[in-house]
Amino acid sequence: MENNISFVTGDIVKADVDIVVNAANGVGYLGGILARKWKMSGVAQSINYATKGAVEKEVRRRMKISKAGEVFFTCGYGVGRIGIIHAVTMLFPGGRTSAKTVETLLPRIMELAEEKGAESVALPYLGSGTGGLKKEKVREIYKNYFGTYGKCIEIKIYESKK
Repeated sequence: MENNISFVTGDIVKADVDIVVNAANGVGYLGGILARKWKMSGVAQSINYATKGAVEKEVRRRMKISKAGEVFFTCGYGVGRIGIIHAVTMLFPGGRTSAKTVETLLPRIMELAEEKGAESVALPYLGSGTGGLKKEKVREIYKNYFGTYGKCIEIKIYESKK
């Protein structure tokens, strides 16, 4: 069976998938208290809003500082059927990332998704918001990686509504 890869416009926190991927920073902030009270545009902020801060609280409680290129898992609190994989694209909130970091993250994300038993994964365009990468570059990285990915997992690449 081949991978089912699709490009979707919509709200990633409402994705009907097993795992939702969050482009994270290495210190665990998902927009803070403001993002719990008001719906904001970033994936991390949307997760924080949808979970009323539960994911950010779990991350901040459990996490040591992570470097770019690492991944970790949390409960989803209603986001994703299994949970959320946080892909650390930058060390500090508001920082930049690189195409190399995104390339490093993809196999780590998929390995953790497989370990968790996921059959479907929703990915944002990692690093294309605050991280400063162009969506076209990230899309190219995704096509190259998933074009040779040999596992049977449904992949949905999400672009937020503007």
